Amino acid sequence: MLDHLGAEDAKRITELARAARLARDRMIEYMKEAQLAEPPPAKGPHNAAASLAFNPLPADDPSLSALREAIDALPQPAREELLALARVGKGDHARDNWAKAVSEAEDAGTDMLLERVDLHDQLAKGLYELRLA
Repeated sequence: MLDHLGAEDAKRITELARAARLARDRMIEYMKEAQLAEPPPAKGPHNAAASLAFNPLPADDPSLSALREAIDALPQPAREELLALARVGKGDHARDNWAKAVSEAEDAGTDMLLERVDLHDQLAKGLYELRLA
């Protein structure tokens, strides 16, 4: 299924995304909701920091830099497959709709991938769904 993105590259980026997520979570661990300028939820669970993606990390954070460099090093078709893999892992597409997932991921850029704070989870689940984990 992965024609341009090797399974080992996907696994490596999955681990880099995990490291960046852990660094981000450490950064915002003690941040109060009032500092996030989010209104309190009407009801149900609320994670105000979810919309921040990796923004709390400084641009020169080593874990974020490593993730960005790994994604930037991929050719465009491999980046599209990486985004498709994340979308399969998120549940937006089924394994059987791989071609559609890839076609919808056209022009996937690094920033589009870094907007996904749950990138590690989505990629890990995508690899599992494609039976590559």
